[in-house]
Amino acid sequence: MVTWDDLHLEERELLEKEVSLEKGTKQIQRVKESYEGHFHRATHFLDNVGYAFHKNDNRFYFESVRDEFLRESRKIMEHLEENERELGQSKRNIQRQIDDVVFEKRKLTLTKGAETDEC
Repeated sequence: MVTWDDLHLEERELLEKEVSLEKGTKQIQRVKESYEGHFHRATHFLDNVGYAFHKNDNRFYFESVRDEFLRESRKIMEHLEENERELGQSKRNIQRQIDDVVFEKRKLTLTKGAETDEC
């Protein structure tokens, strides 16, 4: 039979996992914000360089480089967003498990309380 102490230990471990997931989510958000800033600066730089290539024969090369940059940047952001979604789903799963453990602790406490009242 599961004891209250076992449930309490499980709850603490789950709470620690939840905190860890929250830290991971915040870290991903900081990376995304930083990356967005770098992306905007790089895009601005590429736009400025694009004006220099506008009347040049190499403009198609520049456009292909810019398109590749945009494609790779989109991939990076999609990857970060996917990681953020996965962490969010993991956090929701942990929260459900915590709720289950808390419910079991209450049930156990009520059962012990009923047993004490009967004596």
